[in-house]
Amino acid sequence: MLTVQVGQCGNQLGRALFEKMAAEQEDPAFFRPADDVCSDRSIVQGRPRRARAVLIDMEPKVIQQCLRKATASRSRGKSSSAGWEYEAKNTFTRQSGSGNNWANGYKIHGTQAESELLDLLQSEAERCDLLKGFLTLQSAAGGTGSGLGSFLTERLADFFPSASLLNAVVWPYHSGEVIVQNYNAMLTMASLSDAAHGIFMLQNDVASTVCQRLLCIPHPSFDDINDRLESSTMDKAYDMFSHGAYLHQYERFGVDREFFQQAFLRIDQVTQNYQGL
Repeated sequence: MLTVQVGQCGNQLGRALFEKMAAEQEDPAFFRPADDVCSDRSIVQGRPRRARAVLIDMEPKVIQQCLRKATASRSRGKSSSAGWEYEAKNTFTRQSGSGNNWANGYKIHGTQAESELLDLLQSEAERCDLLKGFLTLQSAAGGTGSGLGSFLTERLADFFPSASLLNAVVWPYHSGEVIVQNYNAMLTMASLSDAAHGIFMLQNDVASTVCQRLLCIPHPSFDDINDRLESSTMDKAYDMFSHGAYLHQYERFGVDREFFQQAFLRIDQVTQNYQGL
C-alpha cells in the first residue's frame, strides 16, 4: 500500500501514522528497505526502513518538518522496528500555497503539476512487488488537501485502474476553520464519491473531544455523524451557494455555478443511495 500525503493536514497525519505503525509492527507493508537490496516483504534486521509514501504540499514548511521528525525518530529507534525515515526524493512542494480554495488546488495546481506528480507516484509504485492500492491522507477544509487531493485521486483511478483507492478525509471543525470550508468539503466529497473505492471520515470535533476528555466519553453513533455531515456542512454549503456567497473566489479558477450544481447532484445521489441501504 502506497501512502499519499497531501496538504498540511495530510502530511502531519501521515507522519503520526507511520510513527505509530513503526512502533507497533515489526514488518508492516507500509515500509520498505532503505537501500532496496531485499524484497519489500522481508526487511533485514538492523537496516533502516523507509515509508512507502509520497509527500505533497504547495508550501515546503510542513514537509520539511515531517522529514526532520522522521529522521529524528530513526535516530531514537533502538531496533529496526522503531527506526524509519521518509525518502527525501519522494516530495513535491511549491511556494505559492492554495489559499484555502478547492478550485485553486484542483484546477490550477493539479493541472500544472499532473505530469510530475504522476511520475513521482509511478516511481514509488514500481518499488512494490505487488501494488495493492493507494491510501490518500487529506483534509476537506483547505485548498491543497481538498482540491489537489481530489484531483490526484481522479488521476490515480485512470492510471492505476486495478489498484484500490482509499481516502482518509479529515472533516473541518463544526465551528469553522475557513470561511469557505463548506464549499471545499462539498466539492471534495462530490469528487471522491466518483473516484475513490473507500472514504474514511475523520472528524476534527470528535478527535478533539476524545483528546480533551482522555477517552472517557462514548463515541458518537454513525447516525449522529451522518446527521452532522448532511444537515450541517452540506446544508451550509448549499445555503451559501443559493446566495452566491464567495462564488467569485472559485469562478476565477474555472469552477463555475454549473460545476457546483453538478457536485451538489452527486452528493444528493450518494445520500439517497446510502439511505436506501
